[in-house]
Order: sequence, then structure tokens, then C-alpha cells
Amino acid sequence: MLKKTTIYIEENELNTLKSLSLIQNKSMTELIRLGVQKVCQSVSSEEKKALEMLVKIRQNTKRKGYSGNKIMTLAIRAQREVRNERKKKTSRRS
Repeated sequence: MLKKTTIYIEENELNTLKSLSLIQNKSMTELIRLGVQKVCQSVSSEEKKALEMLVKIRQNTKRKGYSGNKIMTLAIRAQREVRNERKKKTSRRS
């Protein structure tokens, strides 16, 4: 399902999008979606783990009704786990 959003971009980027839209016979919206898809496809494995942890946190907050402080604690814990995994991978390469 598509969701509507508003973005702010530089004027030169907007002009480039308009030109590309004409040249490629695609709407500017389609070009923006393609760009977003490329960014989402380039997510690293560490970033994927962090995103998965955020999904778990969101699910837990809905289910358990956590406070803002508890949510922050869980987010920091997830961040530490990702950083620890990154350190482990770096030390294995050395």
C-alpha cells in the first residue's frame, strides 16, 4: 500500500528530476520511488539487524504498553547489540 509523504529537495535536484522525467517518460514520483528502492536495497546486514530489532521493539511496545523511557532503553540496547556484532566482525578480520 502506498503512503503519501512530502519531501524537500534542492532546486537543482528538482530541475534534474523534471528533465529525467521527460527524457525517460516516467513521472517524477516514479523516479523518486526508484531512488528510494535503491537505497532500501543497499541496506547493510548490520542495518538490517537494527531494523529488525526496531520492529521487535515496536511490537513489544504495542503489546506491553511500555513508557517512553522503556522504549528508549530498548532502543539503546538494540544499538549496543548491533555495535557489539560489528566489533566482533572487525576483530575476526584482524
